[in-house]
Order: sequence, then C-alpha cells, then structure tokens
Amino acid sequence: MEYALKHAKSLAKTLLKEAKSGNANVLKRLKKYYRLDENHPTELKLKMCQHLVAKEAGLFDWQQLHQLLSAEVADNTGQTNFGSVLHSSACDRFLNKWFASYQEAQRALTKHSYLVPFKHQFMVVKGHYFAEIGISNMPGLSEFNNDLVKAYPSETWDKLVAQVFAAKRSKLKQTANQT
Repeated sequence: MEYALKHAKSLAKTLLKEAKSGNANVLKRLKKYYRLDENHPTELKLKMCQHLVAKEAGLFDWQQLHQLLSAEVADNTGQTNFGSVLHSSACDRFLNKWFASYQEAQRALTKHSYLVPFKHQFMVVKGHYFAEIGISNMPGLSEFNNDLVKAYPSETWDKLVAQVFAAKRSKLKQTANQT
C-alpha cells in the first residue's frame, strides 16, 4: 500500500505550495481549521495541509488517513472507517443506494454495480460515479466482485484511491494556473 499514500502526500505538498503563493481558495479551506495570518505565509506548515487532506477525506487527522492508506487498520469485515476518501459532493446528484450494514450492501450488489464504503456506511453505485471522484480505470476490481470493501487493502484498492488523490491534485493545479 504505497500509491495512495504517495499521492495524498503529494496533494498536501501542492496545497502547501499554493497556500504559500496566496491561493485564496486553499487559504479559505485551511482557515476552517487554523487561524492564519495571510501576511506571513511562511508560518504555513506541511502538517497543516496534511491535516486538511485528511479532514477533506472525512477522517479525523493525518494519522488516521495514514493508517487507512497504509493498511494499518485492515479490516474487510465492514467495520473500518473509510472516511469519504471514495466520495465527493459531486456524486450526490446520482441515485446511489445507501446501506447501514455491509451485508445489506453486498446483497444489493449486482455485476453492473459497485459497492463503495463511506465512513461506516456503504453505497451501491453505477460506473459513472467513479468519473466524478477521479477514477478513470478500474483494473482488477472484478476480481473482488466490484466490492471496494473486499478489495481493501489490496494493490487494486491502493491504485484506485491513488487516482482519487491524483485527480484532486491535478484539479488544484489547473485552478491555480487559471488564476
């Protein structure tokens, strides 16, 4: 489990660079968790941006995200807190089926749908869901019957989540270049 963590770290470094260059959007996001003096951007630290990455991934802090991404909490029984790593508010417009238990979600899974964890809950979604979170290809997922909980902590899961963080970083860089 190295790909997703590498991309999460890269995203945090890009956020730090953007914050130090005065990117108003990044500074606004950081202000949710820190009191910042915009006149002294050198006070910004990488750990602040790592914390932001973790919070925006629906987890408590960087340590919790690090544990998830490095499989230190490997538990494919459906009890792991996956945060919102595999979710975006842009996905809310889709009609996804939500389930409180992993077993219920498994029963609703078909060969044309996917089981996706969200914190301690589960969704069954269609393929277009993944484009919204930055996943463009899903090799190896069929090996796990399209179940991303079952796939955790495999290399397949790691590479899928890496795509999510890479897409966030790419989007951040695009918006920074437009300003």
